[in-house]
Amino acid sequence: MIGLLVTVLITIALAFSTIFVIKVIN
Repeated sequence: MIGLLVTVLITIALAFSTIFVIKVIN
């Protein structure tokens, strides 16, 4: 259960980082 939560948090963090980088580049 904790592993699943960590996986979800990492996925959200990666998605947020990607969106942030795209906004900065543009």
